[in-house]
Amino acid sequence: MNDIAGSLGMNIVEDCLILSVPDEIDNDILELLKNNVLQKITANSLKGMIIDFSSLAILDSYEYNEFLKLIKMIKLFGLSVFVVGLQPGIVSALIDMDVDTDGLLTFLNLEEGLNAFRIQNGKEPEIDENNDERDDINNDGNDEYLTDED
Repeated sequence: MNDIAGSLGMNIVEDCLILSVPDEIDNDILELLKNNVLQKITANSLKGMIIDFSSLAILDSYEYNEFLKLIKMIKLFGLSVFVVGLQPGIVSALIDMDVDTDGLLTFLNLEEGLNAFRIQNGKEPEIDENNDERDDINNDGNDEYLTDED
């Protein structure tokens, strides 16, 4: 189990805990993730958390519900939770399984999730000036941080 603990990707950026979910998970890893996340939250002054699923190709309903429990725990500490990097196959499967997705703040990737965290905390988002096609993206109708208007 110690080998697993060393491979969990958790970093704190701008008072936001970022958890990179490993590419394979099981009950032991889920329990370890929960314990490590709760420990980090109680040991640090954090304002939010991002859970990055981009490495994960498969997520069953049990694992999804365990992550929902973790998200509820995090919210009880007063943190905002942003879910990023869900793969198309996972999204399709979750909808097919008719799981509860209400209340989840989801974003395409880590950059967008971190920018949403920054905006929520009154900071300026970082815009990748090398990626001109972002101006054409309309994620959820709320892309005011992409414009130059005040």
